[in-house]
Amino acid sequence: MEMKVIQCILFFFLIGSLANKADDYDVQSIIGIGASGSVYLVKNRRNNQRYAMKKISKNYVHENNLYVQIQNERDILASNRSPYTLRLYESFYDDTYLYLITPYKAGGDLMNLIITYDIFSEDIARFYIAEILLGLEDLHRRGITSRDLKFENILIDSEGHCVLADYGLAATDFIYPDDYFKELIESDKFKNQRRLSVQVQSRPNTRRPGLGGHKRSQTMVPTLSQAAVKSKVSHQRTFRSKFGTLTYASFHLFTGKGYTSACDLWSLGIILFEATFGFPPFQGETDAQILRNLMAFKGKLEIPEFIDQNTRPTAILVDLIHKLVCFQDSASSIQEIKQHPFFQKIDWANLRHQTPPFVPDDKNDGLEYFPIQELEKEKANNLKLEVPNLHQDAAFRNFPYVNF
Repeated sequence: MEMKVIQCILFFFLIGSLANKADDYDVQSIIGIGASGSVYLVKNRRNNQRYAMKKISKNYVHENNLYVQIQNERDILASNRSPYTLRLYESFYDDTYLYLITPYKAGGDLMNLIITYDIFSEDIARFYIAEILLGLEDLHRRGITSRDLKFENILIDSEGHCVLADYGLAATDFIYPDDYFKELIESDKFKNQRRLSVQVQSRPNTRRPGLGGHKRSQTMVPTLSQAAVKSKVSHQRTFRSKFGTLTYASFHLFTGKGYTSACDLWSLGIILFEATFGFPPFQGETDAQILRNLMAFKGKLEIPEFIDQNTRPTAILVDLIHKLVCFQDSASSIQEIKQHPFFQKIDWANLRHQTPPFVPDDKNDGLEYFPIQELEKEKANNLKLEVPNLHQDAAFRNFPYVNF
């Protein structure tokens, strides 16, 4: 009996401490809209440091049954220790939202860079692809497959290095049982007490932007042979689908025959193709058209002919693309890819100590590398009234985390 009383007191203490966590942060600006939530630049009132805060609606999680995905993302962020993967400082929840606090990366994302450069030289592409590969190597070593590798999910830190982010669609070796979170909710002995304890702190008028996939626009691209002699498709963002981005998705995800972590290498090959040719190979006006183009893949990408031979990628780069984007899911391991002649100039052990091609100038509170106007417009167009959700809190009992 005494033990139950102690557990009850500890539970209420935990809930009380969580309720005020969001108030520790002052929101400076929205800096991203992703598949499962919006991301804000915030400043901690206690230490005056800047962080990134991902804010996820509890109702959105419940309505779309995303308990596993959200907990997986939190778990992966908490386990990350590589400088090439985003780590978690803190996670908590209140009546209405779940919060993930991560380091603020002042250089924006790789999408901003490809928009700026239009295409990368081979030297620039080599540096970024190498750093992304080291991030994937760390994830795969720990049994984690990204499944959503794209320009927007590759952040640039204050020194110009790549950091892989957004693990909402990631697959891991550890799988939560199908009914795990449902059983937690149904067995919550403190549900009524929880409702009473936080009622006074509810924020029924809180609004949030609509949650859509943060992915590239689906502008129609001509066939590869035509694209070589026409103007390239501009790189741009849209915020539509919550199912990931087909433009970079591996062929193997849709065959029904299963896949391995090598599907991330396919996505890396698509990124390399777009970075050096100026457009992705399977693009279309709609997701359905992209999927048709993807499923029509015959095993080897057609490489466009360039009028200007000075800008044509080398045969070594093209060979790497073919090894990354290929039929066989296990054709090349990361170790094999690292040994490819394209990376001959890369000092893998000291890559982090090399000066990146681009080093951000952290002015204007670091917001110059984010599409603030686009994000504010998207936010204004998708305002939605959020009401507190206290009925599924038991499912989030393992969500809180602190590691400052």
